[in-house]
Amino acid sequence: MRIKFTLSILLLAGFNILQSQIVVTEVYADTPFNERLRFGNVSSGFVDAVKHHRGEFVEIYNYSDKDINLKNWYMKDRQGSFNLPDKILKKGEFMVIAYSSMPMSTTIFSEHFPSTSGKEDKIIYQDEILLRNKIDEVYVGYTLGGVALDKSGFQWKWENDPAKNFIPNLHSNPAGFMTIKSIQYHPDPGSTMDPNVTYSQDDSYNYTATPNPLEAVYVPPTQEL
Repeated sequence: MRIKFTLSILLLAGFNILQSQIVVTEVYADTPFNERLRFGNVSSGFVDAVKHHRGEFVEIYNYSDKDINLKNWYMKDRQGSFNLPDKILKKGEFMVIAYSSMPMSTTIFSEHFPSTSGKEDKIIYQDEILLRNKIDEVYVGYTLGGVALDKSGFQWKWENDPAKNFIPNLHSNPAGFMTIKSIQYHPDPGSTMDPNVTYSQDDSYNYTATPNPLEAVYVPPTQEL
């Protein structure tokens, strides 16, 4: 009886995890930092390769009716994967996973996006995922029994390289970050396509808007666990 009871508890726990409702609601992949790179050097007008990823972030949202522990959850793109920390994502709330070259060059996210000031407990830093501008994908998922289960994410692909968006002196003018649109959740992204624009078959389409980390215009409806 004890074995059966334990197994039932494990199966129930696994089912609850599979039903956990965490969604990626925003991806800011094309940061306006200098992208003329020379790896390892900070000289002759070039910058360290990792620095141009500063400002990148992925926002996640818990649209269930219960708090969710992020332990055993991960975030991945085409190049890397990051295990989320043992941290509670409360129901109906957001968290941001932001890039920072760790540990010596940790960047304070709120310096880039002042609207997040005072919300440091909702910001997770990582240096495993470097979002690419032309083609990439990002997913949040859960590891159960050694198996990675992708739950939600975005993909983007452009036939041609996106136009350069370098903005000088960002450190003294963080408002520049707000001029670059981010990919955001929308219940019907196709309805937002401009009928006057011809889209390449090789391009992917996502709804984009002014970045608003730790907030969202659109979120999925709350679901019971």
